[in-house]
Amino acid sequence: MADPSQEIRPKHTGNLLGAGRAEVDTRMLEKAFVRTSDYEALTTTYDFNFVVGRRGAGKTALFLKVQEFFKKKSKVILNSYRFEEHDSIALTSWADSWVKSSEGDYRSVRALLRVTWRAVILLDLLPQLDNHWKRGRIDGDGYLAKYAKERSELLSVGGVARCLKILRQYSTPDVSVGELPGVIVTELELSKLEGRIKDALSSLNTLAVTLFDGLDEGWQPTQTSTALLGGLALAVADFRDHQTDLYGLLFIRDNLFRALAKFDPDFSRHIEGASLRLHWDENGLLLIVANRLRVSLNLGEMENNIRVWNRFAHRELQNRDGFNKCLQHTLYRPRDILVLLNEAFQLAARGGRSELVEEDIEAVSQKISESRLSDLEKEYETVFPGLKVIIGTFRGTSPFYEMGSLVPEFNRLISENDYSEIGSSDLAILGSGEQIFYALYSIGFLGFQDSNSEGLSFCHDGGAADIAATEPSQKIAIHPCYWKALGIADTNLPISIISEVHDEYKVKATSEAQDMRTRQLGTLVSELPNMPTGAEGATIFEEWVFRSVRILFSGALANPRLKPNDAAVQRRDIVATIMAQSGFWQRVFEDYRCRQIVFEVKNYQDLKLEDYRQVLSYTTNEHGKFAVIVNRSESESIGETERGWLRTMYHEHDRVDSHAPGVASLPVYA
Repeated sequence: MADPSQEIRPKHTGNLLGAGRAEVDTRMLEKAFVRTSDYEALTTTYDFNFVVGRRGAGKTALFLKVQEFFKKKSKVILNSYRFEEHDSIALTSWADSWVKSSEGDYRSVRALLRVTWRAVILLDLLPQLDNHWKRGRIDGDGYLAKYAKERSELLSVGGVARCLKILRQYSTPDVSVGELPGVIVTELELSKLEGRIKDALSSLNTLAVTLFDGLDEGWQPTQTSTALLGGLALAVADFRDHQTDLYGLLFIRDNLFRALAKFDPDFSRHIEGASLRLHWDENGLLLIVANRLRVSLNLGEMENNIRVWNRFAHRELQNRDGFNKCLQHTLYRPRDILVLLNEAFQLAARGGRSELVEEDIEAVSQKISESRLSDLEKEYETVFPGLKVIIGTFRGTSPFYEMGSLVPEFNRLISENDYSEIGSSDLAILGSGEQIFYALYSIGFLGFQDSNSEGLSFCHDGGAADIAATEPSQKIAIHPCYWKALGIADTNLPISIISEVHDEYKVKATSEAQDMRTRQLGTLVSELPNMPTGAEGATIFEEWVFRSVRILFSGALANPRLKPNDAAVQRRDIVATIMAQSGFWQRVFEDYRCRQIVFEVKNYQDLKLEDYRQVLSYTTNEHGKFAVIVNRSESESIGETERGWLRTMYHEHDRVDSHAPGVASLPVYA
């Protein structure tokens, strides 16, 4: 007789709904893939060159299925690249070395990679065209065959390896930064090659498709690393602009796309309008879960998604309301809901149950919440390093606020922070409580409570967040997904408020997709030329310098203060404490015995001897033997007269004054 316990033991004890990553879940991808409107757009039109989504939004699943679609098309030549971490590291390492040796910048790296990727993509098509049965008709004079034979070494490798081979071959010491892209175009005859391939594809009535995925592997949002992607993006855009039958499609994570928006001056012209952002709602996520349950539980005959869900979920989790309770622990992304339900089911299976109940979801929700919060901080740790500092202020607090009380709290955080952490610079960059709110809204951490439905609306596309949310009475909410990780619990809230979470696509947002922090920096720099010199603009300029110090030196200089001893005889403009453990400020501390650094602000162009003597009087005790003067000079170097004064101070008083002209622009924040 069979063991009765075996009859109730679940058949599945692993990931019932399949893996959260498409790369390792081909079975589910084959049998349960959801043909979304995004998939239809990518397989029926050629309007988009960039598919953008947050972590776990389904980019790779879409890449694999779009790749599968084009493989089956008889009139398509397909090439696909899936970047590995070592590819990005190798390419970035070469670019960093080249930039250092040649003094290149973002534009030069982008221009170089633009032509190099153009060459890589074109060279990929030669073997496929050569093997075409109509080869004689498309290459009457044998140009393409001859070209392939003469450059067989470049054809022996592909992808990033070919890209590096081209770069190393032509970046010789006698070729300047500005000349190198042109040299590659000339030596590889790219214009003629593209023209011949364009004619060949046209005569064959064939489309050449190149897909790129995994571009975030090993990537760091630096100017150089982003320029490598910018070059690839423009190479793909060039094929579109040249009206060729070459179509490129890049699958990009949101933080990488934001870095492009930040660094690339041609972002809005070439990239923004050709991008498709992945977006999921509760119906789409329910369909994903239901399709996978049909496969795992052999429910292929059952068409209704809710009925399929109810076979799996019991008691409070049944029906659409029950599914929405599960979604409140996610960020409305496929991977989130799959991981949550898989872990909850494993817990149920260990208890000998084949059905899911609310206690299972609650038991794993703490871990899931912590994982989602960690993902958020990691995703934006470089482009938004102050995020962790700001989020930390919400721990153990309420999930709901009013705009009128939240913004002053953010302003207090800006004014009272000691700027001892590098990430604190974001507080000064954003500059106001409203801007901090907008930043947190754009990444989906904060959202709105609708006054009519009491539902919550969040934005998870990572786009701009210039939204009209200035009413003091506007209800603001932390996304329920993060509540447990932050130690937030409010059992008095109605279930309708907790569960009715709408992760909207750009709720009330403008179409501008530029990174807010970058705009704030641009605004800060642009303010300087408009400030009047002299007494009229002295206060404004002092505040501008004070904010700049907090942005540039957070982590190295702590507790910066504006006029800390305003009532004293010696009134220093800005004072900060040197906390650096390495680099320039450590040397200032050690070599000049300077614990408290003084910034003296002069809102005029020509410094006088009295100005230097005044600063000299400040360099006593903890202020050591080093000070900085910031003025409105038109030159970043000092004149001979000033140089003489500095020499005198150094030899007679053993003091060093660092002259910092106020017209020097801020570096781009990375």
